[in-house]
Formats: sequence, structure tokens, C-alpha cells
Amino acid sequence: MIVLSPITIGAEMFLSGSVPEVDTDAGEVAWSASPVAAVGDERVYNRRVWKCTLVPPDPAKTPDKDPNSWQDMRPSNRWAPFDKYISTKQVGRKGQVDYVIKPGFCNGLDLEGLKGSRLQISIKDGPLPADADLIDPVDVSLRVRPAGWRSYWFGRKLQITKHRLDKLPLNPNAVIRVTVLDAVDAEVGIGFFNIGDWINFGVASRGLESGAMYGARAEMVNFSYRKDNDDGTYELLPRGSAVNVSIPVIVDANEANRLFDVVRRLANTPVSVYASTRDRDRFLSTVGLVSTDFTREITDFTNLNVYVKGVLQ
Repeated sequence: MIVLSPITIGAEMFLSGSVPEVDTDAGEVAWSASPVAAVGDERVYNRRVWKCTLVPPDPAKTPDKDPNSWQDMRPSNRWAPFDKYISTKQVGRKGQVDYVIKPGFCNGLDLEGLKGSRLQISIKDGPLPADADLIDPVDVSLRVRPAGWRSYWFGRKLQITKHRLDKLPLNPNAVIRVTVLDAVDAEVGIGFFNIGDWINFGVASRGLESGAMYGARAEMVNFSYRKDNDDGTYELLPRGSAVNVSIPVIVDANEANRLFDVVRRLANTPVSVYASTRDRDRFLSTVGLVSTDFTREITDFTNLNVYVKGVLQ
């Protein structure tokens, strides 16, 4: 089992080529005191998109200080993948979405909520195209045929929504470029972009086997609301969903204190969690809040039950 301890992404980490602060190509407009906004207008201010609900009586007052006139709608396109939800992708961006980030030391990344037909990732020793590659460039399809000959020929392609990289070289000059592509008129997006350090829950030591055990579970939680009527009909209000996972883990007793501190440090942070690094177990993964219980056994092991409450996706 691995958990990605995230790096806080700051504005200074974005390099040229990233989604702009105000994504005018996708229809975003920066807030300003003049001209005065009309009801229904959306403006970008302080990394958020605000909708005008009432013509501002004081046009110079910023949206965050005038809740009667402005409604906070969502993060702006640049910052959409760096909030606490998978469900907040870019809005109105078509054909291609790019991020070029210099995060400093890190050993992994996790992308969730991908929307598009192709994913490209490069990590270079500097910001220039000619700089040396630190890993083999990634170029993969995000749409695959389902298993079975009938599904292969006649079924719809499945959308791959997540991609993970680990064991990245530790290099303070590393520049990570992530691109999601599709047809020029097709919407694209990244719901969650996590860069940081993968922490292994289950490090072999003293010749003891450790790690996630069989019995890991993934639960899809549907937040859609169904209102039943007396005649048997019902009304459905579609909402989002989340994935909760529970993972039994066994670790060397000498590792328990380290992992206890990790969980305590990440208590209030949505993190990427994978029960296994094998691709066939990709469904046993989520982004959410981690909690655990620790049981010290008589043997050289400590048992953990890791619970992850998934965020909206």
C-alpha cells in the first residue's frame, strides 16, 4: 500500500505553458471594478470563479468581500486540480490542457479525474525542450477497448481516469509537464493533480514480509437523491459519487511509529491512496481522508486497518 504525501503547489511553481491564471481561451474573465458586472456574469478573482447575483452597489469591493452580490462557484481553471475535490475539472477548456510545474524534490505524482483521449507526461532536468529527460516520456491512450471480442468490436471504449508515477528521480530542477489531449472541439480536464512523496505502508525489514493483505475493499458511494412518490414513480436529482476504501495492512513492528506519525500528519489532507502498485488493482485506490487503527501483535508485526473516506469525484 502506498500513500502520496502532497506538496503544496504555489503560484511560483507554474512555468510558461501552463493553464493561464485567467483562462481567456476557455471564456474566463478577470474581475475588475470597471466595467460593472451584470447579473449572471462570471469573473475570476483570487483563484476562484465568482458569479454576479446582484449588480454590485460598490463596484470596487472584491467578490470575497461582497457576498450579497457575488456567489463563489468553483476554482478557476488553473487551480481546479489543486483543490480538495476530484470533481472540479477545468470548465470550457477544449482540445488540450497543459501544466508545466517545477515542484522541487518529489518522487511521485498522481492524476485523477482525467477527461480526454490521450495523456502525455515528461519530466526534464530544466524548463527547456532540449533539457535532458529524467524519465522515459509517457504517452498513453486514456480510452481502451473492454475485454471480450464482442465488447472489443461493438462496445464503447472505457475512459481511463487516473494515472500514477512513482520512483521519480529526486532532482530540485525537475520540471514536470502534463498534457491531456482530445479532438479540438472536445472538452478536456484534470480533476486532481497531486505531486509529492509516495510513502510505503509495508517496508520489508529483518526478512519479514509486510504490506497490504487480501481483503482490501472499495465501496462506490452514490450521492444522487431519489424522492419516491406515492404512485411508485420517483424523482432523481443526480449528484456526484466517491470511492471509500478499507485496506488491512501488516507491517514490521519497528515501522509502526513512523506510520502513526504519517497518518497524524496527513489527518486533514485529501491524499492519493493505492492498495497495490499492480495495474489490475487500480480500482482499490482513491483520494480521500485517511484514518487507521493500530493493533500491536505478540509477534514482530503490527496490524493496521486503513480507512480512506473518498472525496467527491
